[in-house]
Amino acid sequence: MGYRKKKQYAILTTGTSFLSGNNVFSKYKDQLCDEKEWSRLIKEKLSENPVLLHQSISAEMTVMRSWQQQDAFYDAPAEIHLIHSDTPNGGSAATGVGACLKELYPTVCVRYHRIAGLNMNEPKTMMQGMHELVRVLNNLFSSLEEAKEQVIFAPIGGYKTITMLAHLVGELNGYEAWYQFEDSSHLIAVPRMPLKLNMESYATGEVRDAIQRFYCLSNYSFNGILEWDPLPDEMKREVENYPEVFYRDEGLITFSPFLADKLKAQGYHYFPSIYVSEAKYLSLKAELNTLINQFLPDWNRYAEIPENKKYQDTMHHEYQWSDVSKGNEYSLYRMSCSPEYRAIYYLSPDKRSIYLKKIWTNHGEYDRDVKNLSAMLGNDFRGDGYSEIPRTAFSGILSAY
Repeated sequence: MGYRKKKQYAILTTGTSFLSGNNVFSKYKDQLCDEKEWSRLIKEKLSENPVLLHQSISAEMTVMRSWQQQDAFYDAPAEIHLIHSDTPNGGSAATGVGACLKELYPTVCVRYHRIAGLNMNEPKTMMQGMHELVRVLNNLFSSLEEAKEQVIFAPIGGYKTITMLAHLVGELNGYEAWYQFEDSSHLIAVPRMPLKLNMESYATGEVRDAIQRFYCLSNYSFNGILEWDPLPDEMKREVENYPEVFYRDEGLITFSPFLADKLKAQGYHYFPSIYVSEAKYLSLKAELNTLINQFLPDWNRYAEIPENKKYQDTMHHEYQWSDVSKGNEYSLYRMSCSPEYRAIYYLSPDKRSIYLKKIWTNHGEYDRDVKNLSAMLGNDFRGDGYSEIPRTAFSGILSAY
């Protein structure tokens, strides 16, 4: 059997140069073609001019041509990841590049990653887009870690902010960035920075408290975005003390997109304090893990759209009973997915403490007890009767948000 080259990979951020300037397909910029239509147009061009590959197509195609000329994927399979914005032109240009790659390089497989919210004119959507971009890149880098030597990362297209962000995310993941200057015929690697995050430093002390406070105020989301003015003064001071942890723009505040995914991976450090009212519940480690890990995203969804009946039924399941008055100090939680454990809970105003007064992991027991639901939801003194669950009990699970 003959020697077969290892599979090659490329990760590129794409812009709209495919539709710009004097490039071959720029005259189609107003048509917003899908990949099938681009493929037809490309075949048509190739029949007219077989040397299309050597013409100006786009910045992304120039990089790929240089990579191919360096014998990178001449006779080896290649997987190309194109990261693009959700704008009409951004999507059309990316699919045009993908269609070109498939037509010109038979061994290539193209995968698209559409990033919503990359609108630099809207602060909130910009923050959302930054979080999504970093998440997608982190996932790609992680999935290709074992093939790292066969990966080329070229953050060349898109908004300048995006190319800068992508470059830094690559650095944090140990990937060098490749570029090609306009007057050059070959790719160059940008020198690596001696850069590595020490995530342990964010898991203790005052910085850990600041992260937990913001995570809880964001309704248990590492991608949450809050308005600056209503924040408690203590939280504002913490944001100012740790500018590398938080990102602030136009009256809005969020976790740094560079840190959000990394914080999520050790999310149990920032979980709210969980208290249970009966000693027997402390033995339900697996069940409590399941319950709490679902409670946090369920609450996040409810907090975003509290009028949603489905989310109300999850976080205020007591509303299903007409004889139970609203406004009780405690509420009834029903997990939004299997195994549908139930719990009577109290959430502190700062959301940093959750008190579980009663927990049901058996539906038959729940059916018997729920007849006295109104009494169980009554006021209850939270003090000596509750025990805090050790934070280490949650070290094996990750926050869903």
